[in-house]
Parts: sequence; structure tokens; C-alpha cells
Amino acid sequence: HALLRDSGSLFDLARVLNSLGELARIADGDFSLAERYYREALAIERAVGSKEGLSVWLNNLGAVLLRRGALDEATDVLRESLELRVLLQHQRGIAIALELAASLAVTRGRDMVAARLYGAAERLREVLGAPLSSDPADEAEVQHYLAIASVRLDATAWAAAWAEGRQLTPEAAIDDVWLLYRQPGAVADPVAATVEIPSPLTRREREVAALVARGFSNRATANALSISEKTVANHIDHIMTKLDFHSRAQIAAWVIQRGLLVVE
Repeated sequence: HALLRDSGSLFDLARVLNSLGELARIADGDFSLAERYYREALAIERAVGSKEGLSVWLNNLGAVLLRRGALDEATDVLRESLELRVLLQHQRGIAIALELAASLAVTRGRDMVAARLYGAAERLREVLGAPLSSDPADEAEVQHYLAIASVRLDATAWAAAWAEGRQLTPEAAIDDVWLLYRQPGAVADPVAATVEIPSPLTRREREVAALVARGFSNRATANALSISEKTVANHIDHIMTKLDFHSRAQIAAWVIQRGLLVVE
């Protein structure tokens, strides 16, 4: 992208940077690099003044901040993205932002809020004639967080909250996003540096489990911890054996409930 930078084509440069961020996030699982690209694209878009582009880059940045455990900032950028998309009446974009905010709600332990946001997104996609998360990468991410919530929340309560969400307007859904900020005096978020607490898992196994909870693939986990994919797979097998689990979603729910997510 150096040639575009030199040519002064900021419009094109922002889009190239976003594409590089998508490649780093989706293909390589390199969330640190993706964040860097998205932030640079976002800075350019703010200077150019394009509300539509800004809403996209904010949403993408929110996705990597969620994966990296920076939940307050993720809430900030996702709320701003949703507000812009409501202003622009970009219905598909609103649905995408709602799904991502719902995933953030799951990570924050706000499963009822998550159900409402997922329900609102589902209803909007039905109106548009588009399935929930039509992009394969986004679909996989939505399913990851849905699986976590399904392990934790009573099915009847989840269904009721989801149905309630289907009645929400996008403007009302923004109010739900405000609920995702950590409140003063509240119990600490389930996101903190790895801590030494009683656990059947070794420190390395807890690190692997935390990355599983953030949706990292085995490859991305291996890259993050500088170990081989085979070693990651072995750690996951050991974790499941020790905890008597049968899925990555169970690992993720266990991690979030115990505050073992790692912030880089």
C-alpha cells in the first residue's frame, strides 16, 4: 500500500488497509496486525469524513478488540458503528453490528442482552431476505458465541429474550449496547491477565483455553503462543479430559465464568 500512500489517494488507501486487516484477521488469525491496519484505515476515514466507510472500519476494529479482550473499547467502537448505520439506514450493516454486539454481550456475561441483540439481528435479516451472518467467517464467529451462551443460559429464558429482541427497533437496540459497559462498583469483567487460581489446568493449558474462548483457531493459537498446531491440539485434548468436556464451547464458557481471558 506504499504506492497508494505516496499517490495521496486516501480513499483507496483506507480500503486497501481494511482489506489487509481482513486478510490478517480471517486468513491468518493475526489479530494484532489486523488491529493495526483497521486503526490506520479508521484514522484516514475520520480525516476524509465518510460516515459509511467509518461505520465499516469501526465494526471491523470492534471485532478484533473483542477477540483481544479490550471490551470497553470494543463497546465504544461498536456503539459508534451501530449509531452511524442507524443514521445511514444501512439495514444489513445494522444487522452485522447487532450480531457483533451480541457476541460482545456473551463475552461480558450478559447473555440475556445477547439474546435480545441476536433476536433483533435475526428479524432484520429476515426482512432483508438475508440469513444470519451470510459471510462464512462471520457465521463461524456468531456460532462460536452462540454455543458459549447456550451452555450457560436456561433454554426457556434464552428463547424469551430472543423473542423480545425480535420486537426491538435498531434505535432501541442501541440502548442495549449501552448496558455492555462495565458499571462502577460492578464485579470485575471476566477479562483479566492470566492469574494463578486453583485449577486443574496448567498455566499453559489456561492460556490455550483463554484463546479458545476468544475464538482463536488452533493455527492462530499456535501463532500467538509460538508453539506448534499439534501442541495446541494436544493441550485442548488434555483440557477436555481434565474438565470432562466435549466441545470448545464448553471450554469457552468455563474460561469466561472464571475470568481467565487474557488481554494482550
